[in-house]
Formats: sequence, C-alpha cells, structure tokens
Amino acid sequence: MDKRSIILEGQSVDYHVRVSTRARRPGLLFGDGGLEVVLPRHFAHYNPESVLSRFQGWVLRQIERRRDLHEERRGWPTHRLLVRGVAKDVRLIEEPLFDGFSFVTERPGNVTVNAPHGEKAAAILTEWLMAEAEKDLRARLAVRCEQMNETFTRLRIADQRSLWGSCAPARGTLSFNFRLVLAPPSALDYLVVHELAHFSFRRHGPRFWARVERFRPDYVLQRAWLREHGWKLRLPTEYLR
Repeated sequence: MDKRSIILEGQSVDYHVRVSTRARRPGLLFGDGGLEVVLPRHFAHYNPESVLSRFQGWVLRQIERRRDLHEERRGWPTHRLLVRGVAKDVRLIEEPLFDGFSFVTERPGNVTVNAPHGEKAAAILTEWLMAEAEKDLRARLAVRCEQMNETFTRLRIADQRSLWGSCAPARGTLSFNFRLVLAPPSALDYLVVHELAHFSFRRHGPRFWARVERFRPDYVLQRAWLREHGWKLRLPTEYLR
C-alpha cells in the first residue's frame, strides 16, 4: 500500500492508498493501520488528496475521536471489569475459604474471585461469566423467539475472537460470545434479535434490517455502543495473572 501524508487545517495526517477491485467509488476507512483511501481500479490514477480535502471535517473528527479513545484505554484500570454494562472492581482472594473451593461473588461495586491453592483466577472468572452469559442469553432468547416466531435447536457460548454472534439457520444453531454478558443488557438483546433475524433473511439487506428495527427500534444505538465500547468487554487478565 502507498503511504502518504497531507496537511488538513494545519495538521499533518498520514494515510495510505489502496486500489480495490470491489469498490465502486472512492472512499475513506479508518482501521488498525490508520487512515486509508480506497480507490476503485478504474480510479487508480485519481488524486486521493481531493477525497481527503472534501471530507476533511470527517477525517479530523475521526482522528480526535481515536485520540480520545486511546487516552481512555490508557486510563482504564487493570482491575476494572464491566458486568452487564456496570463497571466493577475485581478483587482477588487467594486464601482458602469454605473448604478451599473456588468461586466468584458479585456485589454492587465489585466482583470477588476466590482462587485458592494457586488456581488460575482468570479461568475461574471466565467460567463464571460463561455461565452468567448463558443464563442471560437463554432468558432473552425465550422472549425474542416467541415475539419473532423463531426457534433454535442449539445454543453455543464461546470465546469468539472477532464475532459477537453467529448462526447456522439450517441447523438451528446460535453462537454468541460470552463477553456479551459484560455489555449492557440492551446490547446483548440487540445481538439476540440480530441473529434471530438471520433465520428469516441470511444477508444484511433492507428486509433484514427492517426486521431488526421492528423488534429493536434503537438497534443503531446498540451497534454504535458495541463499536465504540467493545474494547471494554474484556477480562482483567493482567491483574489476575
């Protein structure tokens, strides 16, 4: 990819250019690699600076947002954990209690992990969260399946690296990331509606989104929350090591 820079309102902005055989028109993307100008193959000789100048307001807002997000991530405590959208402090107790059993206790302000005998606290917390996720998901599925007139045969809770949820309509299988239990219940509910909508419409077309909106009118807000705050849905593994 061709790496370049441009001055926008006195600020130097690095970007790179990618020629795409699938793109129909010039566009802009912000990814892990930074700002990207995507040009269709028949626009390969198009001046990317004209695209950046046209949308410089959007570009500068995105840069500011990403800078704020970076600062927020740096300031996020290593012992902090979201549970159903509520921030809690994680406490680790390694002394044997109650005959040495390992367990997790949730209170309004904290989550306590009892991990005696050198057991891995992260594994104990993960097991507890997966059980909580299954409980919450089954409760929402019971409601949404009735409302949407859908059925499923198998629910799978997993540690998916890049997906919040997926489905195999032909087999009636639903798969969800256990970390959804860390998100607000409204975001989890949106993902349930989203995956059940795929039982009727496989692709993300207008009819699919209309069905999602029918049962979750604020789905755009839920998607935005996951996009903006999804990085918070993680375990404090550094603290629990």
